[in-house]
Amino acid sequence: MSSSNVKTILPVNVTSFWIFGYGSLCWNPGFTFKQSCIGYVKGFCRKFWQGSISHRGTKTEPGRVATLIEDEMAVVWGRAFEITSESDSFRYLQTRECSNGGYLPEMVTFYPTDDTNSSSVQAITFIAYSDNCFWLGDAPLMEISSQISRTKGIAGHNAEYLLKLADYIRKYIPQDQDDELFALEILVLEQLKRQKLNLNDVMVMDNRSGVELEEQIIQSTIAEPRSSDDFTHRVPDKKLRCVNI
Repeated sequence: MSSSNVKTILPVNVTSFWIFGYGSLCWNPGFTFKQSCIGYVKGFCRKFWQGSISHRGTKTEPGRVATLIEDEMAVVWGRAFEITSESDSFRYLQTRECSNGGYLPEMVTFYPTDDTNSSSVQAITFIAYSDNCFWLGDAPLMEISSQISRTKGIAGHNAEYLLKLADYIRKYIPQDQDDELFALEILVLEQLKRQKLNLNDVMVMDNRSGVELEEQIIQSTIAEPRSSDDFTHRVPDKKLRCVNI
């Protein structure tokens, strides 16, 4: 799938459009929206292959967060949000997901399961590809869980990201049979127990607004720019592609 500028993938003269979230957006949107609904997209699976050096990790101890990997036989369940064109919601998401996260906006077909939204809609989702500078890629589940259980960033502990996603899906999307997500949940909980970490210390409620958090991440990046050989030696030497709107 090729990258797309948001101006070319959005319909012309729309008053609102949909955003599909499959990770932290499910339980922590951080932006204003008109309505949301549960559903899925086809042709992808959820993998914790994207690195996080700000939200859920650091340059020296990157965390792991979810991205979509193409798989013709799979579906990924999540939560879609309708946002208005005149709101600042998409600009906030562009900062959170692209500028600070390494993701690209892509158009997908979203299939709602709510009775009030029975037909499919076109939605924008954010996908991290293997040529972005935060990419970590595949690893054994034990290694992934170990990394998630010990890393934290400006937004909080990496374990919180995974555990709250698993909890959200269990409560609100019981039809989602993401075996790998729930296997990682068990492994991370075991790792936290071995580290004698209290879940109350991991699952911290952050009172900062989404905008305040992303601004803090931007300021920390400006204060401590990455060197050419720090972290990026893990991936091919390609520039991070982000969208300016």
